Amino acid sequence: MRRLLLDAALALIEVEGVEGFSLRECARRAGVSHAAPAHHFVDKAGLLTEFAAEAFDELGRTIERRTLRTTGAPAKRFRETALGYIEFAIGNRSRFQLMFRSDVVDVTSIRLRSAFDACHQRIYGAMAELLVGASGPNERSVAKMTMAWAAIHGFAVLALDGGFGAMFPGKGADHARGGTRAIMDLAAGTVREVEKALKSA
Repeated sequence: MRRLLLDAALALIEVEGVEGFSLRECARRAGVSHAAPAHHFVDKAGLLTEFAAEAFDELGRTIERRTLRTTGAPAKRFRETALGYIEFAIGNRSRFQLMFRSDVVDVTSIRLRSAFDACHQRIYGAMAELLVGASGPNERSVAKMTMAWAAIHGFAVLALDGGFGAMFPGKGADHARGGTRAIMDLAAGTVREVEKALKSA
């Protein structure tokens, strides 16, 4: 029943957004008693928190699938990690947007924190492999990793918001409405430029 409710939550959020989400409607879509969500998740925040935790789990698996195909160079692992992050975002709009909504999920949840930490460690590890020297993290390398994270996350948000159409008339507009392949082609070029900028900074 938990799975039914979480699947119904995804379908509802994709149509109504988080603001239009309710436990009663979620239960109706799942075909269960209106009391069932409270029994399994306590309240709305509890269900959305599990939803977000599962999203971080899936993001981690997406990154893992891409990085498993890489061998050797840290730069390749960094690129595939970044592209996995963006791929997940544009393929899972509702999940990605909810993952960072601290106003609707329980940020003190151990389950959510564990899922976030495991996913973050994959991302941090790929960046550290490329940017941190043998002596360990320092102020400069931490600043570079922050820049990398901001660039990757910012690209994902712009892709979801259709921002490339406004930024790049013509071809950019095509990217904004051209589907996953067009966005991922643009992402690949962007990640390469981010990598160059980090190396030269």
